[in-house]
Amino acid sequence: MRKPILLTSLACGLLAATSLTGAARAEEVRTTHTTKVMKRPGEQSPVVLRVSAGHQMEVLAEEGRWIKVRVEGRTGWVARTQVESSAEAREVQRNTRRRPFVDGRSMRRGWSGDAPDDRIGADAVSEDSADDRSAGRDARDSDDDGDDARPMKKKAPAKKIKVRRDDEAASDEADDEVASAKKAKSHKRPARDDGDDADADDRPRAARDGDDDDAPAEPAKPEKKMVTVVADEAQAHATPSKRGRAAFRVNKGDRVAFVETSDDGKWVQVENDDGDSGWIRARDVADDGHKAREISLDARVGFASIGESFQSNGTGSLANYKMGSAAFALGVGGGADWRWGQSLRVGGELGYVGAKATPGVRYKDGTTATDIGFTTHDVDVRAKVGYDLHRASGALVWGHLGYHYGAFTVDNVGDLTKNLAKVPSETLTGPTIGAAFDLPKLTDKLGARATADLLYPGTRTQTKGLEDGAASKTMAAFMTATLSYAWKDEWTFDAGYRLAWASTNWAGAATGSQRGNGATTAQRTDLTHVLSVGIAKSF
Repeated sequence: MRKPILLTSLACGLLAATSLTGAARAEEVRTTHTTKVMKRPGEQSPVVLRVSAGHQMEVLAEEGRWIKVRVEGRTGWVARTQVESSAEAREVQRNTRRRPFVDGRSMRRGWSGDAPDDRIGADAVSEDSADDRSAGRDARDSDDDGDDARPMKKKAPAKKIKVRRDDEAASDEADDEVASAKKAKSHKRPARDDGDDADADDRPRAARDGDDDDAPAEPAKPEKKMVTVVADEAQAHATPSKRGRAAFRVNKGDRVAFVETSDDGKWVQVENDDGDSGWIRARDVADDGHKAREISLDARVGFASIGESFQSNGTGSLANYKMGSAAFALGVGGGADWRWGQSLRVGGELGYVGAKATPGVRYKDGTTATDIGFTTHDVDVRAKVGYDLHRASGALVWGHLGYHYGAFTVDNVGDLTKNLAKVPSETLTGPTIGAAFDLPKLTDKLGARATADLLYPGTRTQTKGLEDGAASKTMAAFMTATLSYAWKDEWTFDAGYRLAWASTNWAGAATGSQRGNGATTAQRTDLTHVLSVGIAKSF
């Protein structure tokens, strides 16, 4: 009776030990690339933390295509497609040899059976399973010659090169193999004394997973290039073909990381925020080149043509006239804007354009002539909102509100012996509303920009005692066109044209004015053209 009881007890103990061992070894997975650990299953769930490729995680539960894991003392959920079994990864790694056994030969390694014919030295010995090697060592230690002892293949001497030949006669090919073996033996990495694989060592897994000791360090990975989806909806496929398995879907305005372009140029491989990769038609995405935040500064110099035409119901030489002058122009400006959502951008601009006319306007009164110099200053400040059209050209449509301040300053305005034309200094102010259109990538090197602003209602004030009328109504418009050339990264050469137009109507005679034309109604039109070139820097 004792024998069955004893056998039953041993079986139960073995079963319990097996159960405890299985329970103690929780399943592990590791990430295949940078992965987000989510708080709950689903792409829209909050992110608990990010882990890099090759990170080990303990599996706690499974729910559909999601796996609950514990990593770095925290728990969360990852998609099944983001990870692989650690056991399978180790199996693949053990069966993958980094170098051939002999130059120009196979890199295959088997776990049992005869070794490949092209092995040399220790590699010529076939490798048994881990249990077979353990049993073999036990057999050698005990010197047991009984029938139950496993036959073991002799291990090659540590420092002896043994060439396996198919024929007893040495051939030239065998000599070449011996020479190659000697060259391989001179490698810096020493062989294991216990006869294990030549590539196996006691280094940490992170070191074993890396490159060979003599391999150069990997360069730092460049920042990912981002592209924007321009189709209303697009399907990413596992292969660059419509017949490829569906990977994920993207919508218009989504930003994805660019990976590579197919050989035919019709497909691009992209990666979404979850780390999923797939192929999308090239026409469905665009490299708009816009950053989350963009700051720009510019400076220009150029030539200005400034003129005005005055008409009234008065009399005398100052009742109806035209005047004009060339001037040196200088412009500086800057702006900043930020991405707001998928398609909107918000920001502001500040710009200044100044012109200096010297000698200025030539005026002759009888036999006396004089030159009247002047300076203009125009300042514009704007708040703007833009809409990204998500095109390869980076097209943006802007709307903006702002304020304009313009000054026309006459040299020696109060000295009528020098200011014979009695030209007044003036200021023109008022709110502006406008629009702009940007094409930063018209071509690979060229970009374009156009703006238009309307000032209304405007206010024009003149030097006291030199007014053209009692009351005035003013409106103005400003238009610019700019062509830019990409010189270096974030540096461009600019060439621009600016048109400023203003119209003012006066009613009633100005009390105490020294203009002396006796006008009760008058109208003046100002027109300024500015051509300039310069340089711009973006940040």
